[in-house]
Amino acid sequence: MMNLTISGKQNIEFYLLMVGLGAAEAYKYKHISLGVFESLHYDLSMIVLIDEYQLSKDLREIVFQGMGMEDIVDAAEWFEDFDWESHLRDAIDYLELDCISRLMEPSYHTCINDFTLFDVPNTDSVEHLYISFVSHHSFEQIMMIFMLGYTVFLIELGEYCTDAFDSFKRNYLTNLRAINRGESEVLSEALELFDSCDNGNDFLSNKRQQLWLRKISIDLRGHFFRLKESSMRYRSEKGLVYYRRPKETILN
Repeated sequence: MMNLTISGKQNIEFYLLMVGLGAAEAYKYKHISLGVFESLHYDLSMIVLIDEYQLSKDLREIVFQGMGMEDIVDAAEWFEDFDWESHLRDAIDYLELDCISRLMEPSYHTCINDFTLFDVPNTDSVEHLYISFVSHHSFEQIMMIFMLGYTVFLIELGEYCTDAFDSFKRNYLTNLRAINRGESEVLSEALELFDSCDNGNDFLSNKRQQLWLRKISIDLRGHFFRLKESSMRYRSEKGLVYYRRPKETILN
């Protein structure tokens, strides 16, 4: 069993937005199903979590937007001439833009520099989100969804990407590599993709970095295309559980 802790409301929101963005990106390219997309982030249990922690109303609205994808898909069964695929594509693009624009707000600037998934709670003065992964497989998949979301976010940062990417490698990838310790070849290969990303100092280095991050996002998406859907239902006994306090279940 793997356990992670996120401390502070802004960091909790930052994490949930990244997972939501990664899920949207994978679903947009049909590398995960609607059911997996919903189980990752976009269901009523996430609304319960948001309300329990009194998180952002914008985050709450984003989750409701994602839950609306099912209505678009269902409409195809009722209306013969309804171009549901086009509407779905636009809806996912809109959802991604909402996630990215929210992540770029000033309130999250400190998260870009300091966010870590491997916090150790040392005070009761801030909120803590405890995440329990019942299997290493579940941990691996959620981490890759998070990395996919973060990669899409870095791409959108454009010329401001370099410092954010350095922080991402320092605060997240280094710790994840230490935790993984070769247990998962798939996760190790995903981490190696970021090691190869060019971060030189010439005048085109930033553009090369953007192009490489786009390649990484394709590779990360492709990983989910190869998985069986039955192994990716995360709100199950083989998935993940969120806690407000140790041993107190919020989502299951």
